[in-house]
Amino acid sequence: MQRNNRLLKLLLRLGVFLVFISIFVGVGIWIYDYLHTTTITVISASSNSYVSITPIKNGELVSSETISAKHKLSESVRFGTYQLAAFSGTDHLTRTVNIGSGGQKLFNLVLSGFSSTPYPVYGGSVEDVSASSSSIVFINSSSSLLSINSNNSINKIFGGAVSSIDWASPTQGVLRTSGGFYSDNNGVFSLLNLPFKYSSAPVVNYAVAGNGAVFISNGSVLYKGSISGGFQKIYSSSNTILQISASTNSVALIIGSRKSNPDLVGTLTIIKGSGVTNTNIAASSIGISPNGNYTAVMSNYDISIYSSSMDRVDEIAGNGSISSLAWGTNGNLFYSSGGTLWQSSISKNESFQISQTSGQSPIQGIYPDTEGNYVYISVANSPTINNQASGSQLYRVALHAQPQNYNFGVFSVIFPQVLQGECSVNYVNFTLPTLYIVYPGNVGQQICTSSVDSLLAQYGISQAGVTMVFQPQPVN
Repeated sequence: MQRNNRLLKLLLRLGVFLVFISIFVGVGIWIYDYLHTTTITVISASSNSYVSITPIKNGELVSSETISAKHKLSESVRFGTYQLAAFSGTDHLTRTVNIGSGGQKLFNLVLSGFSSTPYPVYGGSVEDVSASSSSIVFINSSSSLLSINSNNSINKIFGGAVSSIDWASPTQGVLRTSGGFYSDNNGVFSLLNLPFKYSSAPVVNYAVAGNGAVFISNGSVLYKGSISGGFQKIYSSSNTILQISASTNSVALIIGSRKSNPDLVGTLTIIKGSGVTNTNIAASSIGISPNGNYTAVMSNYDISIYSSSMDRVDEIAGNGSISSLAWGTNGNLFYSSGGTLWQSSISKNESFQISQTSGQSPIQGIYPDTEGNYVYISVANSPTINNQASGSQLYRVALHAQPQNYNFGVFSVIFPQVLQGECSVNYVNFTLPTLYIVYPGNVGQQICTSSVDSLLAQYGISQAGVTMVFQPQPVN
């Protein structure tokens, strides 16, 4: 009997101990889950769309664990990688995020891609665009440097042909011509005094930083100056400098031999102050962020992001399709894959699609504006009603769901065009819809006015809502 009592007490103590252990383990698991759990809130731009959260494990979407809701979804999740999606009809936007850094308890995301349809701005091929809220400056297909101001008027601002230009801002930059380099300081152009003979230089590349610093290379030698000149040698390589990208406190270079293979042309070098960091990182194109904190390196059409200490902090796999990249003033990286425009936030470790061109027409250039409100993109022409398929046009993408009048989106489809075999019509749509019409000087503008009115009416556009600028064509 006494033995039974001792056994009963032992079992009771063991039971209490097991209960205590269970409680301890349960509390531990609860604390662990609490410390490794956060709330994701996903909101789409359209109240009629749906949003979803899907975990990503071992690089694969776990579709069986997808959670979805209409318009807004708040869900408590474990730390990890997730795909957030918003979809409505044929519109679809995804964003991949890593949750958990800094013990974040609330993560608000607004998926606004549905309102970021590319908006046509100019019906012609453009290169080296710089844009602000008051102007756009670019090189057109005729190698002319043009400016569109807030009155939507377009003007040629430099007398000669321009092959390229790099900008500190829309009013300050350095342009390249067959006869040398010119600085642009608020519309005042001055020939730069280079530290070498330009006409006999083997390979010349250059870049302009946001603070106006100018870097220019002659073969394997790099010089630093400003838009006023004053160049001094700061670096010499054992091989050719093939590309330069400049920030306010450092400069990135691609150094290698001149090869015909565009996928692999050299390796990355970073210069900051008097320090030089040579790497074995293969690069075909580079872009350093405005503050110099990150460098985007494209190789084999994929992008790797490196910190200023050359640690790789992000990778963007483009499956052989990434073609352009550009840093915004807000520190975000924009890049294109075919006709899709993406934005990557390095600080938040997330990438998401922000726009897509009609018919997936390829994006040829990316140009973020100086205020962080829009991204301008050069898009290859799709065949239009007049088979105007060559060249490109300039569009902009709203970054904050700003309202845009898409009634005039058809401009990019029907213009540029020649009507009646005599009236050349193109559009400028920076601040208001404007048609520029060149008419035969020996006939007058009336023949063109009727043709344009008739064409606009076919698309339900009233002539009263469009500004028309007529320019006579000289008679030979």
